[in-house]
Amino acid sequence: MRQDLNIDETAVILVDLQKDYCAPGFICASPPISWDVSASERLCHDHIEFLQKLRDKMDPSHIIWTKMEERKSLYADNVPYGKSEGFIEMCLIGTEGHETHMVAPHDGEAVLIKRHCSAFSVSGQVIEPKNFKGQSLDAYLKLKGIKNVAITGVIESRCVGSTINGASERGYYC
Repeated sequence: MRQDLNIDETAVILVDLQKDYCAPGFICASPPISWDVSASERLCHDHIEFLQKLRDKMDPSHIIWTKMEERKSLYADNVPYGKSEGFIEMCLIGTEGHETHMVAPHDGEAVLIKRHCSAFSVSGQVIEPKNFKGQSLDAYLKLKGIKNVAITGVIESRCVGSTINGASERGYYC
């Protein structure tokens, strides 16, 4: 276990806590996907408690929200959607489904928009704070002196796991 974890060198990355992924009645809970999103309510409450503790201790710019905008073909066996002959758009910027579910960024916290699973993908770009707009997540973390990352959010087997792998591949302590 690492003993020298310095909070000034640590960032928390909150992955895709968006209504289309988490909220009952939104896209993932509806056909053709029809996922059971009931556990996301508890997850979001856990994030609220976690953030309340962090916000008292961390530089707000070290709290990083990722938001997905996803356009997927449903043709063939496009896991996790199964066989279909359609096209789905989730978490589109400007829609209610793009908004965070139950929790939201505070002033000074970073926001990154991405179009692939990992927040470290080339599609990921910081949009807040404005003076870092267009930076990749890796560049942003390096400019902030970050060496350690804690990553949480939805969907663990997809975007959270991909972001953890991306951080680890770049030498961050996860």
